[in-house]
Amino acid sequence: MIFVSAAGIAVRAIAPWVRDKMTDPPVVSVDEGAQFVIPLLSGHVGGANGLARRIAEWLRSTPVITTATDVNGKFAVDLFASVYHMVITDRKEAKNISAAVLEGKHIGVFSDLPLKTLPEGFILGKHLEKNIQITVNTELMPDSLRLVPKAVILGVGCRRETDPEYMKEKVCAFLKVHKIDPLAVKAIASVDVKQDEPAVLGLKQVFCMEPYCEQRFYTPEQLNQVPGDFKESAFVKRQIGVGNVCERAACAQGGRLLVGKQAGDGITIAAALEWQGELDFLKGFGTVQDKTQAFLPLQN
Repeated sequence: MIFVSAAGIAVRAIAPWVRDKMTDPPVVSVDEGAQFVIPLLSGHVGGANGLARRIAEWLRSTPVITTATDVNGKFAVDLFASVYHMVITDRKEAKNISAAVLEGKHIGVFSDLPLKTLPEGFILGKHLEKNIQITVNTELMPDSLRLVPKAVILGVGCRRETDPEYMKEKVCAFLKVHKIDPLAVKAIASVDVKQDEPAVLGLKQVFCMEPYCEQRFYTPEQLNQVPGDFKESAFVKRQIGVGNVCERAACAQGGRLLVGKQAGDGITIAAALEWQGELDFLKGFGTVQDKTQAFLPLQN
């Protein structure tokens, strides 16, 4: 939301609807003389700070950024998580990390995903007083903030007319047994003959609180072209033209197999870790353009 008004007018207008920093929209106030651009709400998680900087650049005005990490030129874990669509699992610990960064303490970093060079004071693979753990796993290291990236693809297959509720139970049990956080699931993938199967379509309801969960369907020809060593079934290949649906579907867009095919009661499930590129910790600094660039194509 962008107000062209005094900051006080904007504050009074939004006050009744302010609820939670993780879900509130970015709110920015621009004075009518276009001298100052002030992010008022959701500076990091919603991207209001980045939005204010872009508007200020466009208007040749001054962005007024007041968040402590930005003012001090420090890493902000909530901004970093927001840019990469990671889930912050403990808000209190996120505040503790920010406080430790502002105090100049060293931070340990552990990650399932590849990283670029870390900022000064961040040490990879060393457990310290405060730590950041980037993982799809549910196990938490002590004294750590766990950030969950959307990076797991679930490949699934099933018999025709499988009970949707039973399918959901099997998938949830699969995630629990293999200690995969449901928040990490990015997509449900299968073969295209299952794109009208209620048991497969119903899985999206399990992750309905996560708007980034996709559903992907591939032809047998596409799945047969996925490179890798997969557990093939001659019976399934005769039926639909591909000998392994779940593993191939999970890895179809370059994912690395985390859990191989688990089969039982006519249901197959596999999981892959899918991530391209390296995590750039510089995107946790407020001086770097953030995700607002994607939805605000301003032009002079």
